[in-house]
Amino acid sequence: MQFRSVLPHEPLPLEEYGHVQIQGLLLPKEEIVGTNNDDDNDDRTTTAMATMPSLEETIESIEVMLKRALSVDADYLPSDSPLLPLAINLNLHNWNDTVATNRNGNSNGNIVVSAKVIQEGSSNIDRSDAPIHVPIITKARITVASPSIARTIVAFLRQHKIAPADIFHVNRINNDRQQHQYHYSTKHVQATHVTQTSLPNTSIAWPRTGMPKFRRLLIHEHMYHDANAMHKMQYDRSQTRFVFMTNVIDYSNDTDNGVNQELITRMKHYPHLFQDAIRRAIQPFMDPSGDSDVNTNTNTNSISAETDATTNPMTEINLAPEIFVPSKKQLAPFKYCHIGTRSPAQAQAIIKQLQGRQIEITMDMDTADRTESNPCTTNAITITTGKLYLDFADVTTRSAAKSNRMQSQDPSLKSEDSQQDTDSRGLGQPSKPECTSVTHSVLVPGLVIMKEFISEQEEQVLLACLTGPHAPWAPVQTNKSKSGHVKRRVQHYGYVFDYESANVLRDRQDEDENGKAMCPPMPCLPEGYQNWNDGVLEDFMQKAVSDGSGWDVFAAIVERVKRYSFHIGSECNDNDDNECGTNNIVSQDDGSGSGDAGDRQTKPMSSGVETSTTNVSLYKRFQHLNQLTVNEYKRGQGIGAHIDTKSAFDDGLISISLGSDSVMEFQKENENGKQLKKLMHLPPRSLLLMSGPTRYEWSHQIVTRMTDCVDGVVIPRKTRVSLTLRTAITMPTTVLKGNQAGHVRPMDRVEGRSFPPRWGNQSKGGDDSHGDLDISTPETERDHVHAVYDAIATQWHHTRGKRGVLWPGATRFLQQLPKGSIVADVGCGDGKYFPAIWETGSYVIGTDISEPLLQTSIGACANADSSNIGPQNRQVTPSKTGLNARPAVAVADCMHIPLRSKSCDAAICIAVMHHLSTSPRRIRCLEELSRVVKKGGMINIQAWALEQEQDSRRKFAGTDVFVPFNAQPRYLNKVRADSKRVAANTEDTECKGVAEMYSDAYDGAEYDERKGLVVFQRYCHMYKEGELEDLVTKIDSLEMLESGFETGNHFVILKVV
Repeated sequence: MQFRSVLPHEPLPLEEYGHVQIQGLLLPKEEIVGTNNDDDNDDRTTTAMATMPSLEETIESIEVMLKRALSVDADYLPSDSPLLPLAINLNLHNWNDTVATNRNGNSNGNIVVSAKVIQEGSSNIDRSDAPIHVPIITKARITVASPSIARTIVAFLRQHKIAPADIFHVNRINNDRQQHQYHYSTKHVQATHVTQTSLPNTSIAWPRTGMPKFRRLLIHEHMYHDANAMHKMQYDRSQTRFVFMTNVIDYSNDTDNGVNQELITRMKHYPHLFQDAIRRAIQPFMDPSGDSDVNTNTNTNSISAETDATTNPMTEINLAPEIFVPSKKQLAPFKYCHIGTRSPAQAQAIIKQLQGRQIEITMDMDTADRTESNPCTTNAITITTGKLYLDFADVTTRSAAKSNRMQSQDPSLKSEDSQQDTDSRGLGQPSKPECTSVTHSVLVPGLVIMKEFISEQEEQVLLACLTGPHAPWAPVQTNKSKSGHVKRRVQHYGYVFDYESANVLRDRQDEDENGKAMCPPMPCLPEGYQNWNDGVLEDFMQKAVSDGSGWDVFAAIVERVKRYSFHIGSECNDNDDNECGTNNIVSQDDGSGSGDAGDRQTKPMSSGVETSTTNVSLYKRFQHLNQLTVNEYKRGQGIGAHIDTKSAFDDGLISISLGSDSVMEFQKENENGKQLKKLMHLPPRSLLLMSGPTRYEWSHQIVTRMTDCVDGVVIPRKTRVSLTLRTAITMPTTVLKGNQAGHVRPMDRVEGRSFPPRWGNQSKGGDDSHGDLDISTPETERDHVHAVYDAIATQWHHTRGKRGVLWPGATRFLQQLPKGSIVADVGCGDGKYFPAIWETGSYVIGTDISEPLLQTSIGACANADSSNIGPQNRQVTPSKTGLNARPAVAVADCMHIPLRSKSCDAAICIAVMHHLSTSPRRIRCLEELSRVVKKGGMINIQAWALEQEQDSRRKFAGTDVFVPFNAQPRYLNKVRADSKRVAANTEDTECKGVAEMYSDAYDGAEYDERKGLVVFQRYCHMYKEGELEDLVTKIDSLEMLESGFETGNHFVILKVV
């Protein structure tokens, strides 16, 4: 009979009996006892290999003792036997009466059916008369009543490191020879659960004992714009049978899910408890049809497997799922596992039905260490999982290759197409982009690249402005083929470029366009800028950068481009290869510039310029730039090959890259049909000019991929923002005389200094015009303040509130209040300042716009021992606990505080003002605070500062920014488990990852699939030095007592007069 090991991840075999194989030194040494009983005589005993009975008698004796020792007869075993807990445990389960009845209904009344010594070497050699001088008995196989009992015995022998001396504790090989005693090895045996069932085909079973390395099959955002990548990932996800499942054990502190350290320890010792519980829990959610290629018995989850004639004629294979538990030490053990279903259909069914759910798993504690004094009456423990997240997974290329090598040594385990499939898919191997170095010799006339055209500080301020809360993203536009929408986000200034018609919308007031032509104007410098020289312009730029004024930096960059004289090559006649021009690669000086604008010319590096001595170098300015498009390319996004509409724009297309590297590809087919290609690296802060033949004859594109290869170095892409400046021109006119086409001219320049820019009528102005005192809640605050804090309330309380981190200035302010004061905490959030107020003997009334945050404020303080008393620990002394029985809180906007006028002695407004997006709302908040505080009362206001400490990890490039908050899905309460996305150019739908599913449930949320986090963008206005003080001067009833800067915040302390 052939046996194999039962693999750690596979379910119990479906066979009549269970089998345990032990390996160790089973042959004893004989101790010859002398007649001298004097304790001082060191020579009273000698130990030697005994002249044993015949080998057959010895084997028979060992088999009898093995069967007797493992028969779990508690009456037979002595009280100090290490096997006694196992005997008590099995007897407590009444396995002698129930489990001993095998699958065929037979029962022999014994747990151990038989024990057989496995002899080394040939069994035909007669050793009956030979003395035993070497250990030849090292293996034995014990047959027990069921596979479950076999697994229990193996787990016990491994955990307790049972040695032959423990098994043969009181046995004698020959009870008649009382003068002889035998010593057995104290080195523990190796116990293995073995079976006679065959291993399933490798297409539905992992054939190795070692757990494979898995990788999750994630759909990244760039794949939605890359049909080939999406198709490949869709195929991989549809063909895999492996599932990643996490949050099985919920380690959150506030969840009573039945998990404790004792249970975790037991599961570490006996992992099959956890694996069996998972199998039972997920079984109802598996597709009962299984794989059509497998003859599945849905009642027993088994299949028939034919074996060789030397094995059992017919055995059944258990097709319950494989459970892979990480073997390495984990900070949160058993939090996740991998499931190996038997078909892709089962994997898809599990993910569909269990995504985002909580289920109960019950573990049968049959291998717990029980004794008669502690029988542990409860045999099963039920725990509740957290919100499960499941996703498709697959074995890594390296693990699959290693498995294939081992399968090649055993043809019965080798799958015909396993190696071929692995090699063809190339799992985990990124595509290699073409390197820019291969096209160094190709020259494109009119192509100029300028490195470091803007500084790093200018780039940061521009990005904060163009991607921040006030960014005027264009409405969704239909693409030219009308097959869908433009995927990337865009902004238009001056004039709108309509992607559907591939033309400029020249009439900004055209009613037929339903207002879609009313884009924001081009940014404009202050009046009189035309008379500035370059030095004044650069001084203005530096001031705008230091103030974080993105709109002014934006306008100064455009003016810098308009004034620049670009070296665009030479006049010449085109040859066949069109190589007479130059590719100018120049570096911008860091100087501020001086003299007239005409003095500013590029100085091409000699290595980048190739000109004929007969050609005349050309320099050109583009002073009529009147249209600007901002494109945001997410990582992996690109744009197809195209030539900008010739009838829409004049010569000279200028692109400035922000945030990330990229490679642009230029192509042209010459007269001989030869395809010319140029790969141009666009580093961050660089300027690209396309003029002349580059503008009109060469197509350009950015290939959709995650990395680029620049001079042999692979550079990963990040989010890139490009500023494309062009000159929109009028439609050609017809000259009546001679009926000849007339000339075109640049469109009128539309400029404005109103900030923030917006679509539609610009007469309303921006933040600077608050005379109408419009205090209605802007969409920015609804989506990026109110909705965000509602979503993250639970995590905010766990990670911020419970830590009790208070701003020092606010704490000092509260400690100086008279005892018995009534304090209004406007924007109280989770009430983290309540303990500091109560500790001073004062009363608090809290208001906040977020009801979920207010819910966490209830019970903000808890009684504790005196060593932890203090607001920093959210504790209150026993004498003041009556104040915090239930805090007085109300859901309210700071625009309308629901308190009577002059009803409070003091007020605090901490970290609220920087979430108000307009000046009228900030002023209204100050007015409301002064209204509810009585005359002579004090008010403390603190908000984030634009200026941060040198060593601060928080830096802000602008005054109005988005600050990301990374939320863990387990703290969120909304998820779209049925969320699916249609793949590009396919009719299939795919399940999303957990982070993407949760982000879909919240408008405006993004996701980081690699980290498994949902990213919320919080709007914040960063106050410049003196800005808070300027706002206070607009309120006559407030007097400034103190102002300053503390730990990254500006604060003011006010008195109501």
